[in-house]
Amino acid sequence: MVEGVSSVSSNSHLITDPRIREALDVIFEYALGNLQARGRISEQNDNIDALITGINMLGEELEAYIAQRKQVEEDIAKLNENLQRQIMELEEARILAGVGIKARGEFLANMSHELSTPLNAIIGFSQVLLEDPNEALSEQQREYIQIILQSGQRLNKTYEAILQVTGLESGEMKLMVKPFLIKDLLQSSLLAFNERAALQGISLDLKMDFPPGTEVEADHRLLQQVMSYLLDNAVKFTHAGGSVRVHARLTEDEGAGTSDEGRAGGDETLSFTPASETKGHPSSIVISVTDTGIGINEEDMTRLFQPFYQLESPYSKKYRGTGAGLFLAKGLIEIHGGRIWAKSKPGSGSTFTFILPIRHTSPYPQEKDKE
Repeated sequence: MVEGVSSVSSNSHLITDPRIREALDVIFEYALGNLQARGRISEQNDNIDALITGINMLGEELEAYIAQRKQVEEDIAKLNENLQRQIMELEEARILAGVGIKARGEFLANMSHELSTPLNAIIGFSQVLLEDPNEALSEQQREYIQIILQSGQRLNKTYEAILQVTGLESGEMKLMVKPFLIKDLLQSSLLAFNERAALQGISLDLKMDFPPGTEVEADHRLLQQVMSYLLDNAVKFTHAGGSVRVHARLTEDEGAGTSDEGRAGGDETLSFTPASETKGHPSSIVISVTDTGIGINEEDMTRLFQPFYQLESPYSKKYRGTGAGLFLAKGLIEIHGGRIWAKSKPGSGSTFTFILPIRHTSPYPQEKDKE
């Protein structure tokens, strides 16, 4: 019992005015958790009546606050229940992905609305609860809602990746090709990982061996996505004190990236002629992401770009993911007329390299500019 409340209770018999004693008794009830207690108002309309009125109003406000907090907790519980259900449904979708492209495509088409609508509700309502200054939430409740929001966003990202895999395999994905500066793509990509790399104690470096005004004709959003997948893996699998380096340069060798997927597991290194050492104009951009991380074993290298493939233990338990990132990176590069491959050694880090033409020549369908 709070010391002040105990003192009021034990000494209330010393107060002779029954109305003041009643007011103190009501306050004591509030302290014990009985927020429905109310003091009686006389018809004298004096200061004591004003005091009791104020105490009663306080009780009503406290009772309303408790009810509101209880409602918020119930809402959070419902959101969490919905989130768990959507996670189970998405896991079922991932399992069904193995039965074939056609079956997966039909399933996801039917589930599209069923998944996106509740996901949008979970993410949207969580943001409203966190951003509304009128919501009387405790720190613990805010933490719970933040977890729900982050889980919903992560689930939504996985859902979109699965839809993108289906789009690539069915040939329904379209490109929005525009010229843009290569340096802008690289700088913005690294900027998105600066904070995360710093928190993990990893250095993040960029080397650009091309004129600052060099442009590439491609779908900026999709190439940004490729860079995000490669940087995410590099940072994820690199320990504190390690480094991730991005190197980009121009080359004249249009066919330099025609290696097949099997080369990912070999020791052969593709050779390029730097544009600065040739007399013609550069035709392709070569971008490498190199890390000093844990590396990849030979068995995993042969299956690295397969859809939904997870690295074998001990990687699978510690470094979780959807397994769609590298498959999507490969597909998104190839629909631009480029190629991607990897070179790695366990314990010595990995290098992922892709090459794509400066000028867009891919026959892949393009989406009309909506602007």
